[in-house]
Amino acid sequence: MLKLHRKSQPNDAHHKRLKDNLYNRISKLESQGYEPMVKANEDGEKVRIFIKGNEKEVQSLVVFAMEKEECSLINIVGHINPANIDDIVKSQTK
Repeated sequence: MLKLHRKSQPNDAHHKRLKDNLYNRISKLESQGYEPMVKANEDGEKVRIFIKGNEKEVQSLVVFAMEKEECSLINIVGHINPANIDDIVKSQTK
């Protein structure tokens, strides 16, 4: 997890640039063959989930969450059965 610590006022501009840069890179995933699965904006928090693959196999799953002070990025690469992703989502949304 990439965690941005608030230490002093001068670092705020630097943190904002880092977060903006990371968010811009995440936004470009669609042009690299990733399909957006979730785009959510709520109370200053942004969440994006992308997959790259087809109906038989997912080769990459990217989860990105950005809050005011923190950013989290998870990238899972491998041979993932889409049904397994569906099962995880269903188990977490009950």
